[in-house]
Amino acid sequence: MYQTGHAVEDRDNHDFEDNHIFGRRGQHNALNKCRPNARKINALLLMIPLIAGMSFARHIHVAKDGNDQDAGDGQAPYLTINKAASVADPGDTVTVHEGVYREHVKPVRGGNASAPIV
Repeated sequence: MYQTGHAVEDRDNHDFEDNHIFGRRGQHNALNKCRPNARKINALLLMIPLIAGMSFARHIHVAKDGNDQDAGDGQAPYLTINKAASVADPGDTVTVHEGVYREHVKPVRGGNASAPIV
């Protein structure tokens, strides 16, 4: 952003009024210098909730050779479907590997339309 004559112009050549939030004509303040960076920061701040939502989705594994005290991942799966159901949150995926599981499953919470538990 730079000043020319009576108006402040940005890189897209859009003119701003003299009394615009970035200062009166003739003033050269810090906002005028950092506005392009502020746009980048605003874009990043808007993306944080999206990234945070994606980073919490887990892939939980259940296998007959697992242990309910383990982490529930592909390397250390849970033994019971109930354990997976008790820790699964909306957006998580539970993979039940081959085997016979004789248990009544009681999920603690369910998913929703935008973040189902699969």
